[in-house]
Amino acid sequence: MPAVSLPSIPDLSLPDFSDATGKFTGELNAFTQQLGEALRPFLTTGEDLSSRLLKKALAGERRP
Repeated sequence: MPAVSLPSIPDLSLPDFSDATGKFTGELNAFTQQLGEALRPFLTTGEDLSSRLLKKALAGERRP
């Protein structure tokens, strides 16, 4: 009887999602920190962003 070779079975394993929550939390924390640093000048002057944009709009200035 002739020998029959079977094709190899592809690797169908699922991706490792065991640390998905940790990775998402880390990305969210990094984003929040960057956003806080970007908005720090507005927060330290005691003027909120919407007030500053409104003043610029009333003065006829355009945002970059």
